[in-house]
Amino acid sequence: MDGIVHTAAATTVVRFERHLGHPIGKVWGALTQPDQLQQWLASPAEIELRVGGQVHLVPGQLVVDSTVTALDPPHLLEHGWHDRAGDDVTVRWELAARDGSTRLVVTETFPTARAAADQVSGGPAELAAWHLVLDRLEAALDGQQPNLSSDGFHAHLDRYTRSLGRPGGAPAAAQGGRRVRPARQFRPSRGRRVGDAIMGLLVRAGLVPSTYLLTTTGRKTGRPLTHPATVVEQDGHRWLVAPYGAVSWVHNARAAGRVTLGRRGRRRVYAVREVPAGEAGPVLKRYVGVATATRPYFGADKDAPVEDFVAEADRHPVFELLPVNEDRPNGDRGR
Repeated sequence: MDGIVHTAAATTVVRFERHLGHPIGKVWGALTQPDQLQQWLASPAEIELRVGGQVHLVPGQLVVDSTVTALDPPHLLEHGWHDRAGDDVTVRWELAARDGSTRLVVTETFPTARAAADQVSGGPAELAAWHLVLDRLEAALDGQQPNLSSDGFHAHLDRYTRSLGRPGGAPAAAQGGRRVRPARQFRPSRGRRVGDAIMGLLVRAGLVPSTYLLTTTGRKTGRPLTHPATVVEQDGHRWLVAPYGAVSWVHNARAAGRVTLGRRGRRRVYAVREVPAGEAGPVLKRYVGVATATRPYFGADKDAPVEDFVAEADRHPVFELLPVNEDRPNGDRGR
């Protein structure tokens, strides 16, 4: 069954329900045993099964730690975290036995303000990724090898985009004979850190096509900073786009002249070349066609001519990715 979203003034809830043809004990084991979790989640996992126990996930170069907030084996597991800004986020797994099978209800609850701010939480991409995660769980329970590719993601994404509707802005304004939508301004949000961590887990699992964990080195701190990023392939080249403008990773990439991209346990270093507006325009048009959550930050619609994207290219830096080395395992830093 497809996921649904309930939005209220204070909180938003993403809800999935699955009917699994397996006893409740088997389903509980798949959700709580580290070796079984890793089989379908594609990420190392540790769960301390007690209220107050730790849930530890390692999606690529990110670490997601949460705490067990409710537990009733084999019927209920809830875990959540409290970010520095005070946002509470919970994921709840509820199981009910049904004549030898199991009804599973999964909910994720977070502040509605976070969904509006980070453009990921509760959106089509997150629901599509959750859908594939649960497909993997079901395959593992059925004794099949879970499909670790992102096959089917775009079909789910298109369906959820239609059912949820694309994030909208003010009515488009006529400009030079064309319709140009007012672009939303990016502001760092208190929920974005959590949103990046969740998306990092989905990227690590290979559930979000063309998206990688982008790592740059802080100009002042020297510490690595990691964010999800969508890579565009156009005319035989690979491109990195900054949809929100010259944010921190853009300044870091400009200063260092290189970035690292990781996905599915592999990482690769790239030199970067920032390109002028005329070269960036076609890439930006391609980008908004695949990175749907970022569309509100562009004035040009996905069907607009390339010239509209060239006109706003100064607000969305574009870098060509030039490989420096071969793919390496995450633990191998090379030279």
